[in-house]
Amino acid sequence: MPISNLSNGLRTGVCTSTNRPTTPYEGQVIYETDTDLSYVWGGTAWQQISGGTAVGNSGLVYISTVTLSAAAGTAAQWSGTVFSSTYTNYRLVCNLTRTGGGDTVAMQLGIGTTATATGYYGGGFLISTTGVAAVSPNNISNGSNWPRAFGRFSTVSGCVIDITNPNVANITGIVSHSTAGTTVDDNVGQFMGYQSSSTQFTSFALISTATSCAGTIAVYGYRNP
Repeated sequence: MPISNLSNGLRTGVCTSTNRPTTPYEGQVIYETDTDLSYVWGGTAWQQISGGTAVGNSGLVYISTVTLSAAAGTAAQWSGTVFSSTYTNYRLVCNLTRTGGGDTVAMQLGIGTTATATGYYGGGFLISTTGVAAVSPNNISNGSNWPRAFGRFSTVSGCVIDITNPNVANITGIVSHSTAGTTVDDNVGQFMGYQSSSTQFTSFALISTATSCAGTIAVYGYRNP
């Protein structure tokens, strides 16, 4: 039966941003009195539906935050399932700390915990933090030479990675943006490449040549317009 009344309205669950329901059900709607925003539980996260981009329209949607660690010479650390048919394109925001020797942190696409170790192509444009004005390319060739070169970056705390088509049977494109570090060995620039296997990926792994690299990576999906 439709609700029709000019003087009254339907009130959803009311709470604040700090006391949201602890065990929400899919489709549950809440209104936060401290932020004046409405959210719906989409099964894995609260999705904003007022005061900004509404669900179903274009925009960037938070999916999850994964905690990863890796050390030189050890097995890859996998994210779990983060890519799905819900979104075509994704953004990863890295908050990682690298310690010890080695200057490279990379990511590798996979299905579950099964890696795709070949078919990566790309290169980078890096500017030294020493004040040198010249831009020097950092070429990375076929995956046989650099099998895990998706999102190579030397300064991990300030890296953002855009991924296109990871869960679509198509070539996957990768662009990473890294910020300058605190030593002369760190750089600021971009890595641009692709994965040519036309596989529907579900996850990514963290690999490091450093003694250790650990922290969190927030995963966002782009809603199609």
